[in-house]
Amino acid sequence: MPDREITATIDDLIEEEGLPSHYAATVEQTILPMIEHIVSLRRAKNRTVVVGINGAQGTGKSTLALFLRALLCDHWRCPTASFSLDDLYLTRAERRALAEQVHPLFVTRGVPGTHDVKLGRRVIDQLRTAGPGDQTRIPAFDKSCDDRVPLAEWPVFDGRAEVILLEGWCVGALPEGDEALAEPLNTLEAEEDPSGTWRRYVNQCLKDTYHEFFGELDSLIMLEAPSMSRVLEWRTLQEHKLAEKTDRARNSALNEKAFGGAAQAVRIMNDQAVIRFIMHYERVTRSCLQHLPSRADVLIEVAGDHSLSRPHFRAQPQKPRVLLLSAYDAGSHRNWREQLVLSQPEFEWHVLSLSPRFFRWRIRGNALTWLNEPLLKEHWDLLLVTSMVDLASIRGFHPNLAHTPALLYMHENQFAYPASDEQHNSVDPQMVNLYSAIAAEGVLFNSDWNRRSFFDGVEKLFQRLPDGIPEGALELIAAKSRVLPVPVDDRVFRQEAERENPEAAERLWGNGPEFRSGLSPLRIV
Repeated sequence: MPDREITATIDDLIEEEGLPSHYAATVEQTILPMIEHIVSLRRAKNRTVVVGINGAQGTGKSTLALFLRALLCDHWRCPTASFSLDDLYLTRAERRALAEQVHPLFVTRGVPGTHDVKLGRRVIDQLRTAGPGDQTRIPAFDKSCDDRVPLAEWPVFDGRAEVILLEGWCVGALPEGDEALAEPLNTLEAEEDPSGTWRRYVNQCLKDTYHEFFGELDSLIMLEAPSMSRVLEWRTLQEHKLAEKTDRARNSALNEKAFGGAAQAVRIMNDQAVIRFIMHYERVTRSCLQHLPSRADVLIEVAGDHSLSRPHFRAQPQKPRVLLLSAYDAGSHRNWREQLVLSQPEFEWHVLSLSPRFFRWRIRGNALTWLNEPLLKEHWDLLLVTSMVDLASIRGFHPNLAHTPALLYMHENQFAYPASDEQHNSVDPQMVNLYSAIAAEGVLFNSDWNRRSFFDGVEKLFQRLPDGIPEGALELIAAKSRVLPVPVDDRVFRQEAERENPEAAERLWGNGPEFRSGLSPLRIV
């Protein structure tokens, strides 16, 4: 049972929303477990998480988001921002322009293509990166007048959000195959889109901009409606409630003049208009009902009476555990590390890093510094170490890691790196690079020049040593090494104000075919 303070908040929300008193049981059996899911996700990711809520019209997405946000903020001390995909609708003027350019049906809001997806991504980025004194304006759309609320009236979120809730009827929707678009699905498509121009454009949006937008999600919750016919019934009920609310407002107005302007702006649909309106949504809604239940991270079944089932959590495959060691975490090393962790969410990441000072001590003494580190006593599926790490000593001090695959990333090599006064022309940094390359199962260089200069340097070092040079050492390292240029996405490092194109990526070390094909550097081990 929730404690008294949580119960009081739940009761207040139920009263404010005009919900039946038994909705408190729904909160306890359905919503509170989802809060635990979100909090655990936030803790595991150790960053702001974006949670999508999908559900056909009338399934209760807005109510669910309201309770999640209020409880997370007030009782889990987890600053949570929430907005709807509906709040991103293009303005009426923008939809009229789209209707003239592409197809007349785009004058009606709803389907993919009628949202300002770039605005949504900007809002998410701002909420993620905001400082303590920053404010983020959250878009708002007024359905009663079918237009976006003026910017000055948008609600404001203070500071950085730890959780972002994005709810919408097509959040997470997938595009259909081209063959599915050949035949019209309903009367609207048959009579007003006989050529398929409108539905193909909608589908292309799902393939492109919406796919990228929904890629921001860390978890997807689906409220599963029982059928398409129920969706129509619920949407009609919503319109009836809007009409009743408008009538009450009109009757309670102090005088006709004070209410007159607002009354003319309200747009209420009759039942036939609702049927036609729902036809715009039908194709994508049916697709969501067919495909998303098996893909959603959390599935909640919505009964005909709007009651919610207990949440079904999709079993998550256990992620491979990777320990990343960065012994001299200077700017470019840190940027590489942060980018890699963000771009490879299929792995469970843990990081050990040392501050970039006392170079000679760091490169020679890092294994000693980490001698009593508890993480090095755990089981790992992979060790990923930078060129400053003394991998041979790490494995010697921690025999439990002897059979853990290790990948050495040569950010630079000490045979070609310009010597500083701090290095005192010591051979130690070069020997650390060499020993680590021999000890690792794989060696990655970020450029061919880096690789060649390393092998040239090792060969020259061997020529200087008096005796005891093992045969085949260079060949051993060469056989397990490869060049893997590193793409760096500047969105990870730039502030929003400096960002003109949020979809652009800046490659600092080439653009080899490995990255054009999306190869994960961790798959080679």
